[in-house]
Amino acid sequence: MQKALEEHICEVCEKEFRCEAYLRQHSSIHSNIKEHRCDIFNEEFRRKQDFRMHQQAHSDAKKYECDVCGKKFRTLYEVKSHKIIHSNVKQYGCDVCKKRFRHKNTLQMHQSIHSGVKEHACDICNKAFSHKKALRMHQLIHSKVRKYECDVCGKKFRTVSKVKSHMIIHSDVKRYRCDVCNKEFRHIQTFQVHQQIHSDVKEYACDICNKAFRHKHALPMHQQTHSDVKEYKCDVCGREFRAGSEVISHMLIHREFKQHRCDVCNKEFRHKHSLQQHLRIHSNAKEYQCDVCGKEFRTGSEVKSHMRIHNCEKQHICDICNKAFRHKEYLRMHQQIHSDIKEYKCEVCGREFRTGSAVKSHMRIHSCVKKHKCDICNKAFRHKGYLRMHYKIHSSTKEYTCKVCGKEFRLLQSLENHLFHHYGLKEFVCEICGKAFGNESNLKKHMNVHACRKKWICDVCGKEFTCSTKLKLHLDSHSGVKRHQCNICDNKFCRKDVLKYHMLRHFNVNKFACKICGRAFVQNFELNKYLKCHASS
Repeated sequence: MQKALEEHICEVCEKEFRCEAYLRQHSSIHSNIKEHRCDIFNEEFRRKQDFRMHQQAHSDAKKYECDVCGKKFRTLYEVKSHKIIHSNVKQYGCDVCKKRFRHKNTLQMHQSIHSGVKEHACDICNKAFSHKKALRMHQLIHSKVRKYECDVCGKKFRTVSKVKSHMIIHSDVKRYRCDVCNKEFRHIQTFQVHQQIHSDVKEYACDICNKAFRHKHALPMHQQTHSDVKEYKCDVCGREFRAGSEVISHMLIHREFKQHRCDVCNKEFRHKHSLQQHLRIHSNAKEYQCDVCGKEFRTGSEVKSHMRIHNCEKQHICDICNKAFRHKEYLRMHQQIHSDIKEYKCEVCGREFRTGSAVKSHMRIHSCVKKHKCDICNKAFRHKGYLRMHYKIHSSTKEYTCKVCGKEFRLLQSLENHLFHHYGLKEFVCEICGKAFGNESNLKKHMNVHACRKKWICDVCGKEFTCSTKLKLHLDSHSGVKRHQCNICDNKFCRKDVLKYHMLRHFNVNKFACKICGRAFVQNFELNKYLKCHASS
């Protein structure tokens, strides 16, 4: 037997074969001659059997059926290969990591991972791979040819396997059910990834920051964040990305067509996952609950995001100003403040912005349309986020409590602004007059005073104001309606701020004192008016 093996050896790679026929078939791999051509797609093949198998792909006849699940195949070889799936026997084991496989070729592909040798390099981007099949799959990314089309929606794909995987979307059959939460899935890969959610084991750790992941594919994606290399570029705007998947997702922005539509409100989306997230808005089902406060959420990610409120740790720190954030996305948005690059411009007023989303949000200022209306008081807003914040005004629930004085707030931002009063933290200083503020938004409003920008005008009397809040307070004086009543003397006022100053008089809170005679006043303008008396005398 050993003698027979030695007689049939490949002269190129020295691989041994049992018979001369197998050796001849193998030898064609080392040859660049492809004498078998497909007339339909003009593809060429070295071996006759590869050509025959390819021709069967064009045929709709599937005469071989699986005895277990009834699935049909074109060739007997495909049936045999498929039936191994129904068996739990994995006879091929890896000597390095002891992982087992059903197919021998899968084991061979797996073993190349441990070798570390990546001898198959892409001619276009020089990216290297351990095995040839991975290189072939990668090269399809550089090709714009999509010759395989879905019969239902007409979407085109680069490979037959991607068409088959896509076709399951059009089917309502979900054959994979999770034993823990009973969630159903169409794809076995998605099902396997989902099962890891119920496990606390995170075996894939990053070598740089020690962050651990449940999914193997999540680790390489995370490791790209530590690298400054961005080898993928958008052909339209030239923006660079670390991963090819990021480019594909980004390219949808340049496409005006939004193919995913909501059946309830007809809102359109570019991404399917965006539609799926949107559909949860129409559903009242909130199956995820916070263990601390009991608040319910539609998604698990919302619970995780919410839990950071109860945890005071802010682990995402800005490298420039050391400001800390609970969410990584907030840090990314904040870091854009330190950048002077503003590549997005408003077509109406010419104002420049750092992000495309900021331009879109700004454009609504030029539009009088306020399509987001409150169901309770009919107040309308341009932005949906403002409406959500407004709804909390009508709610009696105040979930944010000050740890210093016990005061409760509906909004987290209101609590953070309140804390500045306790700690006296006023890190935002005006460069002109030196006045300090607790947050950046108040500083920006103050800067309008120095710039003499009074772009908010009263429609009744024509008086101009530096910010919208002052205009709103002023408009209450024209209404004549006195909604704000004093609890001590029953006096009524049009404006809430006037009531606050009135209440200070009852408690003799006089913060503004005259340096000449010591007389104190409730408001600063009263002191300035009084100082004129000293000047005249």
